[in-house]
Amino acid sequence: MKITKYIAIAAMAATLFASCEKQDDDMPRLDRSASKAPVLADLGTNIDNTQDSYTFNFAAGTFVVDGKEVILAEKDKSSQYCIQADIEGGNFENPVEIATQNYDETDRFDIAYENICAKMSEKCGLSESNPTWSGNLLFRLLMLPGSNSVDGIASDPIKVAATLIFATDATYILYTTDTEGDYFVWAWNGDDGGDKYTESGSWPGDQMTLMESNNSKYLYRYEFTVMNDGKAPANIIISTDNGDRKLIDGAAFENHKDYGIQGDEPDEPQDDSNLPQICKATVSGSVITFESDKDLVYYVWAWADGFDQLTESGWPGDKLILVKSDDGVFTYEYDFANAAALPAQFIISTDNDVKFFDGVAFEEGAEYNYDASNVEPTPEPEPLDPDVELSFTFKTDTEGDYFVWAWGGDKGGEVFTEAGVWPGDKMEFVETTEDGKYLYRYTFTKNPGFAPSNIIISTNNGEDKIYDGAEFENGKTYEKPE
Repeated sequence: MKITKYIAIAAMAATLFASCEKQDDDMPRLDRSASKAPVLADLGTNIDNTQDSYTFNFAAGTFVVDGKEVILAEKDKSSQYCIQADIEGGNFENPVEIATQNYDETDRFDIAYENICAKMSEKCGLSESNPTWSGNLLFRLLMLPGSNSVDGIASDPIKVAATLIFATDATYILYTTDTEGDYFVWAWNGDDGGDKYTESGSWPGDQMTLMESNNSKYLYRYEFTVMNDGKAPANIIISTDNGDRKLIDGAAFENHKDYGIQGDEPDEPQDDSNLPQICKATVSGSVITFESDKDLVYYVWAWADGFDQLTESGWPGDKLILVKSDDGVFTYEYDFANAAALPAQFIISTDNDVKFFDGVAFEEGAEYNYDASNVEPTPEPEPLDPDVELSFTFKTDTEGDYFVWAWGGDKGGEVFTEAGVWPGDKMEFVETTEDGKYLYRYTFTKNPGFAPSNIIISTNNGEDKIYDGAEFENGKTYEKPE
């Protein structure tokens, strides 16, 4: 979606926002000291390998904005909550984040035992030579209104006796989906049928186990306990509807691979009538204020030179907090006061990846206006032939570590690069050329169905951009500019 930066407010926008113009000192502010903390219920059982998963029930906290409680209405329940853990005596000075989800999904966390073991493995010193740890763990719940976990309003901790084990390198596959249901695995190797690899021995095979439900995504796992002469399968099928609908049909088996997510059903066409027609973003100090004519869930994604993302969550980032509703204008806020640095740029989007402000500058006093009547739709990327190899080379007179970040349409670099986080993947050194320069190559191994449209080539761990948003051309050699 094409975003118009610093455009004059149209007459319609002026009418919409005239009633809510405020001085910075009058802007609504979250009062963390007065806000009520969430409540985490006692677990009531020890954590050990006698159960596959453990349920943490909780009651939500309440926000206080300008001295008034923000009632947890439907949209307010979009606030994020985070379970943290520490060893008894650690006092959460260096807590471990176990899981994060939204209150509107559920008022409980269902967390797999092996995930608790994996998250706490380093903290508890688990290893092959020290495969078991026993002691007391402390858990607490954070309501996250701000940019970091340090912004969180914490519950009182609960103490749980636990016995954790070191996770061995099992043979398993994962499947992440946005639809909860029954999913089955069928596998084979050469002429060996799925009956050689699955307990059931008949189609559609064995049912996958639900591991986690976070941020409207469901993580399923299947561990192969049956092997044919010790061999892993070569191909798998993941299906649902008792095998009638194949989601992954004959894909090559890769140990520990997550075979989701694009969702089980095709994306529904976007209903633009439910999207904001007019909205505005302003920057004051460490705060972004976002005003819209639609009460929806909005996210902020932000970054600064020399830093990874400045928002806690993965894409599309952290949710903005609704602080005011007045005459059809909904005001949201996000504060970077406790982030590692103030952002250089930010993106504001909805939960269906529609971007309203895409990479605009975070500058004191900046104001950005969006009017749907002036926006041209983003063209859909051309479908990519799955047999086409996508690669390019980079030629420079300076030897070093160079990285690639890429995007196409609304898809970020995490879709195209294995690293999934800035600055992306490291390029491979190829050779020193006859003219004494250094040649590097990058080949895209992730294929979302279309080619990237733009790339960034950077060095110094992403701080120095050599090509910033250059148009991607397959097979091209990009030379360092003079």
